[in-house]
Amino acid sequence: MQNYKIYLTIIDHKPVLNVKPEILIEQTSYNLDTDYSESLFFNEDGSISERIIEDALKNIMVFDDPQNGSMSTTKFFYDDKGRTTKDIEYDENDEAISETNYEYDADDNLVRQEYKEEGEVFLIKFFYEKERNKVSSEHFTNGKLTMIQKKEMSNKKHISFSMDENDRQIQKWIRFLDENGIQTSESEYDENDKLVKIFSNYYDKNESLQYATNYDLAENKLTEFFYDYKSKDEINTRIEKYYEDMELVLEKIYRYEYSNNK
Repeated sequence: MQNYKIYLTIIDHKPVLNVKPEILIEQTSYNLDTDYSESLFFNEDGSISERIIEDALKNIMVFDDPQNGSMSTTKFFYDDKGRTTKDIEYDENDEAISETNYEYDADDNLVRQEYKEEGEVFLIKFFYEKERNKVSSEHFTNGKLTMIQKKEMSNKKHISFSMDENDRQIQKWIRFLDENGIQTSESEYDENDKLVKIFSNYYDKNESLQYATNYDLAENKLTEFFYDYKSKDEINTRIEKYYEDMELVLEKIYRYEYSNNK
């Protein structure tokens, strides 16, 4: 059994420096032999806020309120190629809450995703133009077209658009990739094609994320992410720093603790 815990320390820099005691926020156990995992999420007072269990068939059980027994279960269905064709979420009384259906083309591309919940139907249709490296999607709510997304891809740049039903731009994203296909930065634009957010990622030679930034130009807010690794696949610490008008106002330190039990 492989286990890890995540501890959080919060440092409030505004209005005065205040360091809250380290608290456990997540604990996950994973059985490599049975492909079974269980995750616990904690409130600041130490009580459990959520419990998630995933079995070997990828069925997921979510306990939203473990103390009172509130639970939802998501069951997955697969075709003979191992592709997910349906998932259904059930409440604690085993009554269906929502259902999602998936359809694929001959090249295993997802072409249709339909989500049903509380009498409403949300449908996404996907279209692929491989020779032009383009992907687009149409989004419907109860049969009405609400949004169109378009994505153009090259080896080092992806351009995506969200359009309304009148083909007017809602948002645009430009993503840049390195020679290994890893995203290094992303720029987000609004409906007037004005730059509003910039995301940047920095990796080491092992392709492990070391540092990242998220800058909101409209609100002049910056978030920095720092990563320190115990090994290539195990994070030691993750630090998040939040700035407003370039002044540090909040800091979050996540510490990861790993163990193996026979």
